[in-house]
Amino acid sequence: LMVQTRVFAVLGANGRVGRAVCKNLLALGQGARAVCRNPPSDDPGVTFASADVTSRDQLAFALEGVTGAFVMCPRAEACPDSVRFAERISENITWALKSAGVQQVVALSSIGAHLSSGLGSLQTARVLEQALSTHEGYVTTVRSAWFIENWRGMAKAAAAKGILPSVFEPLEKRLPQVCVDDVGLCVARSLMNSPINSSIIEFEGPTRYSPRCIADAFEQVLGHEVEPMHLDEAQQAKILSMRGFSPRNVELELETVHGFNSGHIVFEGGHVSEHGATDAEDFAAALIESHAEWVNPEH
Repeated sequence: LMVQTRVFAVLGANGRVGRAVCKNLLALGQGARAVCRNPPSDDPGVTFASADVTSRDQLAFALEGVTGAFVMCPRAEACPDSVRFAERISENITWALKSAGVQQVVALSSIGAHLSSGLGSLQTARVLEQALSTHEGYVTTVRSAWFIENWRGMAKAAAAKGILPSVFEPLEKRLPQVCVDDVGLCVARSLMNSPINSSIIEFEGPTRYSPRCIADAFEQVLGHEVEPMHLDEAQQAKILSMRGFSPRNVELELETVHGFNSGHIVFEGGHVSEHGATDAEDFAAALIESHAEWVNPEH
């Protein structure tokens, strides 16, 4: 019996989440159509439809004929204001889905997206949720925890100096965090399900982690002591600016961190709750393994 391979559109297929969605769709025997400006580099089996999210006509054309679509607001650290950008993109996405007649949609959102203020950069997820609330088909909204991959930029210091810089405090406070690849699997499975209504999934890792837990995970993998160290707002702002964040987006990012630290940004509750399988030690081990030069600088 031939099983008909369905094709799902994946927005942002050159980003971390989009790549993970494509990879998991293919692993589950489904077709993936990468909808992005440039063809994805390393994904044999993924078809490509060129579209810029700033052009709703290009988007609609790229979405023609798919079984369903994964949508998200791309990160736009360098643009003047990522929330304004998200408003424009979310309108384009919603219009293009309707124009192409795509009924089934899975959207990447965020922990805290139910909140009307104090979200900072996560407001982009709320903007997308609100735009999609007018969609005539079914929307499965995956509200993701903080990506554990955000620690990647701090891991080199853990390997070289035994210090793990942290934007979060107190250092013992546990927060929902999740691996991007697990989010990709959750999205792929959600696309394959035939929903009978719209729903929200609150998605996090197997357990919650404090900065101290993450430092301990690196300690286990590296075999030497790793101490978490809080970065104050001035240090955080400097790092974000160096990474190319616009002044407004630096402000938004700091507001997000403050929201987590104050306990304001949490899951809403009352929705389906799911957990990824990758834990902090898996994440730390894979990261250190792929960066041997951090551990042995002479290599």
